[in-house]
Amino acid sequence: MNPYTRPGLNLTDKDIVEIINSVFGLKDSYWVISPSQKPEDAIPRHVLMACLKDFLDWSYEASGVYCERSKTQAYYSHRNVKQTLMNDSVYGKRVREVYQKCKTLAKATSIN
Repeated sequence: MNPYTRPGLNLTDKDIVEIINSVFGLKDSYWVISPSQKPEDAIPRHVLMACLKDFLDWSYEASGVYCERSKTQAYYSHRNVKQTLMNDSVYGKRVREVYQKCKTLAKATSIN
């Protein structure tokens, strides 16, 4: 069992990556560790780090390590998603869709 996974929840980091790939129309997961700062790579990565924190209760450090970033970058990503991207005119709809799909999957797979 993944030591970073919240007990009683079957939602995994791989599930979140698949949801982001689907919502953002990405073919693979190169964006997770890509050094690119282009929005098409950085925005999904920001959303991933925020989701890891919010849904799996990972630390900023663990989220950053997963994406080959620092804990400070993971903190910034989480803050950016919550304060800016959720309501962004270009990315907001997709970010909210990722969160909704994660919530739905988490509820469907949680162990009571």
